[in-house]
Amino acid sequence: MPVYLDDETVRLDGKNLGGILTAAQRRIDSSGRVIVEVQLDGRSLVGDELVTKQQESIADGELRLYTADPKILSIGVLEQARLALDQARQCQENAAERFQQDQPVEAMEQITLALDIWQQTRDHAGEDAMLVTGDWYPMHPGLGNQFDTVEHLESVPVIRFGIQIKSYDLYRATVYHPLSTAQKPGADR
Repeated sequence: MPVYLDDETVRLDGKNLGGILTAAQRRIDSSGRVIVEVQLDGRSLVGDELVTKQQESIADGELRLYTADPKILSIGVLEQARLALDQARQCQENAAERFQQDQPVEAMEQITLALDIWQQTRDHAGEDAMLVTGDWYPMHPGLGNQFDTVEHLESVPVIRFGIQIKSYDLYRATVYHPLSTAQKPGADR
């Protein structure tokens, strides 16, 4: 069975998918990269399917593994979150303006859009996350209470022309609890 790691053929020992994934992760550990996509015979394995196939032998298939730098992924996710929050804020401002202009139907449409954005937070209940904080964006004091565990992984300096201009801290957080189901920020678990 051919195995590709970032489109390069590699030899990885493992009797099943789980063993091969473990061997691949060991191989890339020193680079700091993580496996972000698993494709078996051209089809991505995600969620429960990835878990259930761990014990299956895959001798007659093609396995492609793709990796990424978690720091770059985290920054991309933060940018997406910032854009979503900006969009939700704009919808809320638009709704307020429409109400003031006595346009309740248009205002409710804007509120619906904002609620859809906020609902996405609830859709991630129970999931793990990478949290990134920095000099300009410290961790909110109550954020740790919305996860079962929050583990500091490393501090990452940002250096430009030999001068540190800021730094980020990376955290691994497990089992997210949206604010509506978690204790209030700052409360002890």
